[in-house]
Amino acid sequence: MKNLKYLFIIGLLLPFCVYAKGYEIVSGDLDTVGSIVKIDSEEFYVIGKEDDTHIKLFAKYNLAIGSGFDTYTYRQSPLTEPQKDSNNDLYYNGVLKFSENEYWKDENGNILDKYNKSEGDFTYVYDENSNYYNHLNKYVEYLNSNGVCTTGRLIDYKDLHSLGCVDNCRSCLMSGMVYGCYYAPEWVTNTCYYTGDADYEQNHEVVGVFGGYSWTSNILYNTYYGLRPEIILNLNCPQKETNEEEQQTNEPINEVKEESNSEVVYENPPTGAFVSIIALIILIVSSILIIIYLKKKSVIKKI
Repeated sequence: MKNLKYLFIIGLLLPFCVYAKGYEIVSGDLDTVGSIVKIDSEEFYVIGKEDDTHIKLFAKYNLAIGSGFDTYTYRQSPLTEPQKDSNNDLYYNGVLKFSENEYWKDENGNILDKYNKSEGDFTYVYDENSNYYNHLNKYVEYLNSNGVCTTGRLIDYKDLHSLGCVDNCRSCLMSGMVYGCYYAPEWVTNTCYYTGDADYEQNHEVVGVFGGYSWTSNILYNTYYGLRPEIILNLNCPQKETNEEEQQTNEPINEVKEESNSEVVYENPPTGAFVSIIALIILIVSSILIIIYLKKKSVIKKI
C-alpha cells in the first residue's frame, strides 16, 4: 500500500514536473560551455552566464531566412551551413543584409555618439535599425511561447573571445581580418554570421564570422553572412496567466509580409497557458485512474 501512495504522489506531480522549466538539458549542464540545451525542437550551445540566473545560449544554426529560402520559417536550419553544388563549389543559404545603410555612422563616416561606446577595438551597433531586429524578435516570441523567458541579440566580440577567437595582430590586419577562431570549437564556425559589433578602428564596419575567422564586412556586399541568435535564458521565469493582449501577440500571423524575400505564415506552438491546461487535464485523468486502481485493489483485498 505504501508503494501505491508514492505512485499516487508521483502521478500528481508528473505533469507539472514536465512543464516546469520549458527547456531541456540534452547534454552537460548550464555551467559548462558547449553543453546543449533544447527549447521545443531548437538546440543551443551554452556559452556562459550573464549572472547566476541568466544563461547565454548560442543557436546551433542560423535562422532559415534570407537567400535560399522561399519561405521564412523563423527556425534554425542546418541548410545554413556551407553547402556544395554539383560542381563541388560552396554556396551559402540564409544570407541577409545586416542593414540598408550604416546607420551607426555620420556623413563623415565617424561613429555617432549613440554608438560610441568602444570596448577595446569594437563597439556594439546592433539595434532596431538592423534588418535582423524584427526577425530575431519573432524568434524570441516563438521560444517564449514554449514556457521559457528569453531575450535575443547578436553575439559580440567578448563572447567570441571567450570561446577561443583570438586577436589576429591588430597592427598587421590583412583584408579586414579581426580574429582567428582556430582555438574555438567547430560549432562556433560551422556557419557564417554577423556579430553585433563594428570594428572601432577599421572603417567602423560590422564584424562577421566566416571560414574560421572573423572579418570586417561592408554590409552592402554581403554574400556570406546570416542571422545566428544569441539567446539569454532567464532561469527565474515566472509563469504568467495569458491575458487578452498576450493572446493576440501569440496568435499566428495569417498574412504574408513583403520583405527581402517571401515570408511563411508564422505559427507559434501552443502557448504556456494552453500547455498548462493540457497538464491539468493529464493530472485529473491520471488521478482518477489511480483512485480507481486503488479502489479495485481495496475491493479485491476485502474479498
